[in-house]
Amino acid sequence: MELVKQVSCEVEEVLAHTSLELLQKIPPEVRKFFKEHSEDVEHYVTKYDANIPLEKQDLLEETKGILSWFYRDYWCTEEEKQETEKIWYQNEEAYQEELRKKYKVDVFQKDEKEILKELDNLPEIVEKKWYTRLFEKIKSFFFRK
Repeated sequence: MELVKQVSCEVEEVLAHTSLELLQKIPPEVRKFFKEHSEDVEHYVTKYDANIPLEKQDLLEETKGILSWFYRDYWCTEEEKQETEKIWYQNEEAYQEELRKKYKVDVFQKDEKEILKELDNLPEIVEKKWYTRLFEKIKSFFFRK
């Protein structure tokens, strides 16, 4: 089954247990998108349990991401929005640091002095004038070994 359909089913299930006040804050075209994609699915059983807090639900990561997007863009105050963005930024920084450690990527970590030192050690390429190259080519025809 397609991931979009699974996520849509889970989002629709969570929204079915959400207050009308919060639902009205989500634009109709967004709701329509999730509703359309969740209707195609016949046999997908969502794992949502209304008795368990949302953060402890066994939902797909993509579903959690969409719900956090709803929270940030439609449901929270400006102060909560700034706090949410700060948390997202910290999570992204931690994730990028984990990737750097895992793959040992330090290509862009060199400072400018190290790069210039490496460039100084490169051999110099001397471009010969066109007439010099032509003369050497003609000379090579006459003085072959």
